[in-house]
Amino acid sequence: MTTPEGVDRALWLTAVHEAGHAVAAAVLGLRVHSVSVVPGRRLGDTAGRVFWIENGAPPRKTAVATLAGAEAARWAGDARAYVGAGGDLEAALADLALPSLAFGMVWGGPLFGYVAEALGDLERARGEAAELVAVYWPEIAAGAAALCRAGTMGGRAFLEAAGGRVAGVDVEEGAAEAAGAAAPEWGPVAECAQWGWSLALHTV
Repeated sequence: MTTPEGVDRALWLTAVHEAGHAVAAAVLGLRVHSVSVVPGRRLGDTAGRVFWIENGAPPRKTAVATLAGAEAARWAGDARAYVGAGGDLEAALADLALPSLAFGMVWGGPLFGYVAEALGDLERARGEAAELVAVYWPEIAAGAAALCRAGTMGGRAFLEAAGGRVAGVDVEEGAAEAAGAAAPEWGPVAECAQWGWSLALHTV
């Protein structure tokens, strides 16, 4: 996939990565709160991020949505998509491994066996993420283009811009969403804590 005319290549790949997370999250039933390609200051030196609400979501779904960012960047032609996505790999592995590791520690099972099983689960989740990206590429590309223009978007605005099969998907609204999450220094962490949400932060 070529970079759209007039768009910086690095920005495009960041936008595709974050759009991959957000579209996958929406498709898998997670509620997208906001998406950004504005470099973080208070949240660390990240090029972009997606917030979604994952209360009660199965670990497999969150792992697939987490891995969909790098898979979308690969689809866009980034051969090194996973080089900068170590945090995503770590988060996905944690989603898949922690229940097994806890079981292994409680019951004295061989720890390495649980880790090996989790690595197999990670590869299966990566495969599912790749398939999801292939199916929903038009929505990911449209969402990424909108992100390149807007910088930061609330979940509803992002999914409407992505269009197609994700337009109108249910999102979690709050003050940042109502304001369009337009400012670089928006604070969804504090906002979500106020409402008692479990919030996942995925960065590139």
